Amino acid sequence: MQGRPRPLVACTPAGRAQEGNAHALVHELLAQGHSRRAITRHLGWGLNTVLR
Repeated sequence: MQGRPRPLVACTPAGRAQEGNAHALVHELLAQGHSRRAITRHLGWGLNTVLR
């Protein structure tokens, strides 16, 4: 059994120009083992946004 995921990164993408980075950020956090709900809380986004 794996331990807890590493703490979420402190940076958040902002603005439309950062959409590609936001997509990559969500996938990176998922790969680190964070839940979608934890990502939504950290980024301050809605769950549907993260699911997209």
